[in-house]
Amino acid sequence: MTDATLLGYEIKKNYTLLANLKSVHMDEKHWGDPKEFRPERFINDRGEYVEDPWLMSFGLGRRKCLGEILAKNSVFLFTACLLQKFQFTLSPEHPDPILDGVEGFTIAPPDICVNAIKRK
Repeated sequence: MTDATLLGYEIKKNYTLLANLKSVHMDEKHWGDPKEFRPERFINDRGEYVEDPWLMSFGLGRRKCLGEILAKNSVFLFTACLLQKFQFTLSPEHPDPILDGVEGFTIAPPDICVNAIKRK
């Protein structure tokens, strides 16, 4: 490894760089409307998931989260089990949930009231 210059910035050998993921994930040039929930962005014409290199939910490079595969598999299995056992509907008291993220250290979804009805 050696020192480098990138866009006029000097980067010293062994220097740690962190990506500003919020600026990447909210880039209107790439996403168009980054604040809109549109999962179809990641689905091709055949209905298959397409990975987008601009989506870096678990970071990137040597500092990328080691638990990414475990986390994705755990969330998939947990969600599949819930959907197998329960039917979910929006609560009549809150039929139109607000889907704007709650900003803090990260952006989190707001609380949404749902009814979970056990499947027979």
